Amino acid sequence: LVFTPDTIQANIGDQITFEFFPKNHSVVQADFNNPCNPKEDGIFSGFFPTANGAANRTFTITVEDKKPIWLYCSALQPQPHCKQGMVAVINPPAEGPNTLEAFREA
Repeated sequence: LVFTPDTIQANIGDQITFEFFPKNHSVVQADFNNPCNPKEDGIFSGFFPTANGAANRTFTITVEDKKPIWLYCSALQPQPHCKQGMVAVINPPAEGPNTLEAFREA
């Protein structure tokens, strides 16, 4: 239950493509202070179930600015994936307390 990689440095205009592997996952944007809950008007890939290997489709986002994008998987079975630590960040802050580890712990 991981994003690989879980930290991405991206430039404005970069496209990031997510591939999905068994069994069922999603990409959802959260606010740093509200992990495991969808950000209003944030990114949501929908669910990508697959029994074996990579799903037959991908999900791509375009980076619009250099602000951090906090992500998690919203799948709930067999246990909530976010609460199991399936989180990631695009363009994390260079310093301060808002780290991926702090987001994962919260």
